Amino acid sequence: ARIRASMDHFVDIHNLSDSAAADKIAECEIDILIDLHGFTRNARPGIVALHPAPVQISYLGHPGTLGTTGNDYILADRYVIPDESSGYYSEQVLYLPDCFQVCDRKRPRKILGNRALYELPEDMFVYASFNRSAKITQSQFELWMRVLKRVPNSILWMLASYGEAATNLLSECERNGIATTRIVIAPVVEYGHYLSRFAVADLFLDTFPYNGGTTTSDALWMGLPVLTLAGKSFASRMSASLLNAVGLPELITTSIEDYEEMAVSLACTPQKLAEYRSRLSINKLTYPLFDTPRFVSALEGIYEQVARSPVDVKRIDMLAELNSRDISNGVRQSPIKAGVFLHHIAYSEETLHNVESGYLILDYTSSDRQDWREYLPIRTFLLQEALSDSCYYGFFSPRFREKTGLSQAQVVEFVQAAGAEVNVILFSPQPDMGAFFLNVFEQEELFDPGFIAAVEAFLADVGMRVSLSALIMDSRQIVFSNFFVARPAFWRAWLALTEKLFAICEGPDSTLKASLTTKTNYPGAVQRKVFIVERIASLLLTLSPEWKVRAYNTFECGWSASRLSQFKLEAVLSDALKISMKEQGFSNFRDAFSVLRDKLR
Repeated sequence: ARIRASMDHFVDIHNLSDSAAADKIAECEIDILIDLHGFTRNARPGIVALHPAPVQISYLGHPGTLGTTGNDYILADRYVIPDESSGYYSEQVLYLPDCFQVCDRKRPRKILGNRALYELPEDMFVYASFNRSAKITQSQFELWMRVLKRVPNSILWMLASYGEAATNLLSECERNGIATTRIVIAPVVEYGHYLSRFAVADLFLDTFPYNGGTTTSDALWMGLPVLTLAGKSFASRMSASLLNAVGLPELITTSIEDYEEMAVSLACTPQKLAEYRSRLSINKLTYPLFDTPRFVSALEGIYEQVARSPVDVKRIDMLAELNSRDISNGVRQSPIKAGVFLHHIAYSEETLHNVESGYLILDYTSSDRQDWREYLPIRTFLLQEALSDSCYYGFFSPRFREKTGLSQAQVVEFVQAAGAEVNVILFSPQPDMGAFFLNVFEQEELFDPGFIAAVEAFLADVGMRVSLSALIMDSRQIVFSNFFVARPAFWRAWLALTEKLFAICEGPDSTLKASLTTKTNYPGAVQRKVFIVERIASLLLTLSPEWKVRAYNTFECGWSASRLSQFKLEAVLSDALKISMKEQGFSNFRDAFSVLRDKLR
């Protein structure tokens, strides 16, 4: 009903013959025909064989090649169809960037009852498997029975989707020496109760060689970790694709032995399973799997590409450029210039529509985790995307042009002129905020007393003993608001440190966590952790001078709104004195800096 209501036109061809249906499709001038059946139940391959549309794509219903000439393409991702497997497909592969499967995030997530409602024991470990009974092979079932033997205080909760399935499953259970009381058969229930089942189980056991698809998505949506075994075929790699897209690759096994060992291990180490649950609860909001608008944008990009050049397109490699759209007029543009990937982060509808043409868009408008501001979309991108070491990547906030005065074209031109040896390129605004303070941490301390102590405590906790008050930063290291472009090596170093901050802030309550997440006076009561993230790049550049840096002239960018912005000449002199302090080390330069700054108090 949702689909029918959302369409401009809906034509039912159920009662038409293959020939009549093909004529109707041609009459409607369909540009791209999507085949959602393949050779599955109620399929109409005769329609596809007549090729009534100029472009025909196989998607979702049939996890594999059809081996025919009916469909020109198949939609997949690089996990379910790796490059080395694409040659075995009669269809050309169109690669989606994150996951082949679209996941509906408008499903209800209301928990309807507890274990007692489903007649499950409260004190036993509950394995669940709600995939269709036809997917359960004898070897798979025998593997599960071995797991139950090794975990005595456990049960297996299963769906019997066919008339004789329940009887056969219980009979096989007895044959394997397991009491039938340890198999709980789940009856058919309404959708809300079906989803609630996942919330009361402990671990979902996937089937092999035919994985779950929608069922795996349902489990992850409800916060239930899924253990899968990945093979070589499309059908045996579906759940692994979903787990990768939600940031839980550790739950992917590649052998029967590993699958069995992990199923047992997770039941015996509740703290590890709790860690996966906790990560899943966070990753659902931050990783691509349930980011439906991101998926839609990528899919639209594919459709536009093949509709424009259905003959010439051999393979569409979905890089971030398919996320690029000029919101104001709907015209797609290619923002990638010779290995420069510049992204704008949009975390509200207003910022989304104000993104300058030419930038890639990280659409974060639907997230309910705005407490991390720009960090979470950057984190998601860096964890999920395969970056090329020869390219530059940047992630700017919506106010980049307002703060710096720089257009996208100016940024690209400066980056391209940087030179191959450069790792990091800075576009830092507010030169007065950088020049009149020894470093960016001292600057924030003015607005957030206790900031330096909190950051030093965080750094000490992760094994970095740093006296922030002693650091000297000049315009070659200072960058505000993550306004920098860097090669993957630097982004990996940045991510490694910010991940430690993320783990503490998302972890158990502690004094340190409270200090890092305290609210500041910044409009909107932004938490301190956000301002720490914004200063990580400056810290890395100062502590590790081997990074090759090129900085755009900060004095030509926007100045702050504070009274310090009126002292433009003094700001230039202050920065020069700090450079001399570091290069020469003479106390005269420090004294001169102090005298100059004191005059501005």
